[in-house]
Amino acid sequence: MTIPVSIFGALRQNSFWDHLISGFTILGISLPSFWLGFLLLLIFAVTFPIFSVVESGSIRSFILPLFVACNADCCFHHPIVQGHSSV
Repeated sequence: MTIPVSIFGALRQNSFWDHLISGFTILGISLPSFWLGFLLLLIFAVTFPIFSVVESGSIRSFILPLFVACNADCCFHHPIVQGHSSV
């Protein structure tokens, strides 16, 4: 996911999309993973019950933990792939 998004932002430097992707990258690096996990559980499992919290064995119970676990790495690698040396 990091490579296509980074290439998309690199091809459109200093555009709205580049700034939006960079903003989400900074937010993803800055936000602690336990807080992101709590917010995603609150939004997608309690408020809008799209994903389950306790159901084991189904793919729906693995999506949120996988997203939280991969988020920081993807956000960290984005500036490297895009060619920025600021992070």
